[in-house]
Amino acid sequence: MDDRLATAVSHWAPRFTTNGVTAGDFDRIVSGISSWYQWCSAGEHLSQAAVYFHFAKFLFVSDMDQMRAAHQHCGPLPD
Repeated sequence: MDDRLATAVSHWAPRFTTNGVTAGDFDRIVSGISSWYQWCSAGEHLSQAAVYFHFAKFLFVSDMDQMRAAHQHCGPLPD
């Protein structure tokens, strides 16, 4: 791990994990990169996770209360 990446990880790990990224996921993603210039590869994981969440909340119509709660987690629904 280059110095710039090591500095970013040491400073940002608590912010990521405090905001819902599991420590295991953070460690797994960071362990797959060795330089600061590879940091954007984490964006690929974010994009993939967003797609999973979208389909999970969008297609969960058998329990409308749970679906509404998932949508509310993303922000208010339009009227």
